[in-house]
Amino acid sequence: MKPGVATLHFNRGVAHADLDNALAAIADYTEAIRLWPEFDAALHNRGYEFEKRGDTKRAVADYEAALRIKPDLKPSLKRLEGLRRDGDYERGGRARFRGFNRYPIAWGA
Repeated sequence: MKPGVATLHFNRGVAHADLDNALAAIADYTEAIRLWPEFDAALHNRGYEFEKRGDTKRAVADYEAALRIKPDLKPSLKRLEGLRRDGDYERGGRARFRGFNRYPIAWGA
């Protein structure tokens, strides 16, 4: 487990997401998770990028994984609630984006 290096990949993922480069963001979040499997914010943010791309199944899997690590993680709870409310949880469609979306830059770990 390498939380410090994982945080670097997480921050770069946030920067890629800010530039609307979802594939690069997903790659960096994935590397952060590989280095630190309990990185709930990286799981949430990767889930959000999947959700934006219409890949609801992967988004749900990441949100649920983040919640297994931190059961009271409100952002992931809210994203899942929105997917369920909009019917996208089962259909695999795009959810409407409202409220909290993703975590910003992390400072240290």
